[in-house]
Amino acid sequence: MLHWYCTLEAGRPTAQVTTLLVGIEERRLGIGRLLLKAAAQAARTAGCGSLELLPTSDATDLHEFCHATGFGKTGLRFVRPLRKG
Repeated sequence: MLHWYCTLEAGRPTAQVTTLLVGIEERRLGIGRLLLKAAAQAARTAGCGSLELLPTSDATDLHEFCHATGFGKTGLRFVRPLRKG
């Protein structure tokens, strides 16, 4: 699930992926990357400046996936800018 919100400190809205599910047998086939790509494109179209994921504390596979797809850990979430510069 994707939604976005505004904050006082950011010049653009922040997009947030709150649910990202890929079946166990379908993992490591690029499906998660395609879902993130679609989410990032929708967020850019909405004018968002960054994309964040909120993993559960026990989701070690998701933590590894976030790092592999360019997200940096910030507190309890993973964040990736949507625009260069």
